[in-house]
Amino acid sequence: MDEKSVTNTATFLLTLEEEMGFNITTVQTDNGSEFTNEMLNTNNKSIFEQILDYKGIKYQRTRPYSPWQNGKVERNHRENSKWYEKQVFASEKHLIKSHQRYVSRGNNIHWKQLKFMSPNEMIEAYFSNSVA
Repeated sequence: MDEKSVTNTATFLLTLEEEMGFNITTVQTDNGSEFTNEMLNTNNKSIFEQILDYKGIKYQRTRPYSPWQNGKVERNHRENSKWYEKQVFASEKHLIKSHQRYVSRGNNIHWKQLKFMSPNEMIEAYFSNSVA
């Protein structure tokens, strides 16, 4: 499966709002073809951009060739790449289990940006406040 397909990014956006139970107001992406047709010199919007328009979500793109504008995301991608490059997987099942453990560990690390909560704790707090 191509996780960078236009259809997958559009579906992710729709699923995220539905699953998390809140409206997204702004999305920032790089200029990848999975997000925008801007670099194709066409007036036709991508499916992703059409969904943003339909949902009334503000869309911000980083300047081309400016990865520092998405610094935290780019750093996360580098860290993930380093981890995966060091791994040897005996099977697809081993890869999946290792990936799940890696993601779980990352989602339980406390972040300064989240007021020293982990992503999982932040989501739990959000939903407990929403229900109350």
